[in-house]
Amino acid sequence: MIKAIATDLDGTLFYPKRRLRLIESDNKRFLREFVESGRKLILVTGRNIHVSHKVAEACKIDDSKITIVGCNGAFVSDGGKIIEKHGLDHQKAKELYDYLAHDKKVKTIMSFTDKVNMYVDYEGLSKFNRFVGIIGINLQGAYYEPHVIGRKKALSMLEDDEVTIFKIMPWYGYMHNPREIARKETEVLKEKFGKYFDIAWSHDAIEITPKGVNKAEVLKRVIENQNIKMDEVLYVGDSGNDIDCFREFPNSFVMAQAQDEVKKEAKTIVKSVAELKKYCK
Repeated sequence: MIKAIATDLDGTLFYPKRRLRLIESDNKRFLREFVESGRKLILVTGRNIHVSHKVAEACKIDDSKITIVGCNGAFVSDGGKIIEKHGLDHQKAKELYDYLAHDKKVKTIMSFTDKVNMYVDYEGLSKFNRFVGIIGINLQGAYYEPHVIGRKKALSMLEDDEVTIFKIMPWYGYMHNPREIARKETEVLKEKFGKYFDIAWSHDAIEITPKGVNKAEVLKRVIENQNIKMDEVLYVGDSGNDIDCFREFPNSFVMAQAQDEVKKEAKTIVKSVAELKKYCK
């Protein structure tokens, strides 16, 4: 019997985009019915905690019935409370940040912490693209996340040992074929920093978390603590950072719009999260 659904957000539960209501109606209805049947919803996402609470509100599900594996596993929230968190080593994070800040291919560096939802360092962008980027961030509608902008603020955060840095994410947008560049740079960063961090390719960005912290490893620990077996979970995602989960979980599903090299890693292709309903028995 299926006891839990573990779903990625962007490109998965948030597909197609619904800027006013966050989630497509069929997905909302399905997840609400699933949770009301006494089963577990686990959000497994690269995002910080802010947007995950919006999911509960949109689906009309009590927060206490949702587990969040956020920032690719850097924190776990259950019943509305953070029960586990892992931070980057500050010294190594500063070395990484310095490397990224001097890489002209990197257009924006985003940092996710337990104090500020997201720091946005857009020094790699032209003034015009900075202006466009700010407008874009503020026009995300339901997907908007609180943030602060500027390299000085980000660097100050790196110096503050009281801050837990969940994830650093370089973005390669505004370049020709940014997804391919991000994929290649993932291997470069693994060579340079793989000893200290978990590094995962995600569309046109790279997600960097503490060593040993990734979606698959943390999700396995979460379900074990909830007395759920791996074959009692349906896992659905769409990106490179979901590949480990596709490989680990026997009931793995990938979104139809995902890239071919991602799709080949999952057992089944679906067009929406709501389509999982027929696999729940």
